[in-house]
Amino acid sequence: MEKEGTPLDKAERVRSFFRENPSTLVLLSGGVDSAVLALLASEGAPGRVRALTFSTPLVKEDEVKMAREAAERLGLDLQVMDVDVLLAPGVLSNPPDRCYFCRKALHRAAKRYAEEAGLSLVADGLQADDLGDNRPGVRAAAEDGVIHPLAEAGLTKLEVRKLARKAGLPNSERPAAPCLATRFPPGVPISRPLLGKIERGETFLAEEGFVNSRVRVFPPGLASLEIERSDLPRFFDRRERIVEALKGIGFPVVSLDLEGLERGKMERFQEVGGMEEVWLVEASLDDATGEEMGRALEVLQEVSLEAHILQGLGKKGRPLFILRALALAENLDEVLDRFFRDTPTIGVRYWPVEREKMTREIKEGDLVVDDLRLPVRIKISRLGDILKGKAEADDVAEHLYGRPEEKDH
Repeated sequence: MEKEGTPLDKAERVRSFFRENPSTLVLLSGGVDSAVLALLASEGAPGRVRALTFSTPLVKEDEVKMAREAAERLGLDLQVMDVDVLLAPGVLSNPPDRCYFCRKALHRAAKRYAEEAGLSLVADGLQADDLGDNRPGVRAAAEDGVIHPLAEAGLTKLEVRKLARKAGLPNSERPAAPCLATRFPPGVPISRPLLGKIERGETFLAEEGFVNSRVRVFPPGLASLEIERSDLPRFFDRRERIVEALKGIGFPVVSLDLEGLERGKMERFQEVGGMEEVWLVEASLDDATGEEMGRALEVLQEVSLEAHILQGLGKKGRPLFILRALALAENLDEVLDRFFRDTPTIGVRYWPVEREKMTREIKEGDLVVDDLRLPVRIKISRLGDILKGKAEADDVAEHLYGRPEEKDH
């Protein structure tokens, strides 16, 4: 699809795409970008457009309501689907690429719905300006085959806004509303109870006239308020009322960010180390043979950080073996597959855990034995004021037994 031309030319390209591909599912959020996508789709394939909106713990109820209003205004067949993205690996711990894992979960749900509905393509509202950003969600879309008709036609954020205003869409002047996970610094786990408090806090601020605002949260209970810089002077006229309301919602400490609202501010925290998310996966092997357990350990060690077997007691005091593996979030699906495919179990338990790691560097040094100095690599690990050092085992073995190739001669 070409990207040059006037906004009207670009809009017509999107209409033409849907005219030629009417069996395309439109992912409709409460934002203006996806609403314009739905608008152009409905004009390109009148009466034939199917749209899907996700209701998740990270999406405000107002966003779903706005999506319903846009769909009704455009005469779309809209399905609202509940998806608990916090259960998806890589979301709850809120790593810097959380959006990638969240999008993967949503794309799986969308593709499953599209297949059941007999639709061949899935399209979202990404526009051309978004392609220049470092967005993990864009990477997920590329992997999952989700297309971006607005971006492919070259429509920019400003041009999308103009089209929305011209069409009189209900959200044409609505400010951007990123998901609620963006209220947590990267590396700080997302809390379900706090999500509800954040939404109530931002709803209250909107009612007070601060429509474009954020309630950022910092453990254990600090609410940092971000509002438009132009609104800062009048904030202090309502300061006491706002502070009391936020405390009543459940934030014991309320502060105001003097920089004002700024996109991407929380990304500054990526330079500060966070906890690493790993998943603990286990299954009971009460009827497994020794050979089966050995084979299970072997295959799991290929895809997990570690794997081991614990012994205990099951029902009626019978001997029970528990196969356990520790997996990175990106490897969880493969680890689960190995559990079911390569072990006799019929049920697996798994949950996220946090693993804090010491930083590690390798330096050249000497291992002193009596008066003999042996050059070795030293693994140095640090965590706060804790310092550990250990000689590389392969280097020590080489000094003791020689190189492997030397032993063969």
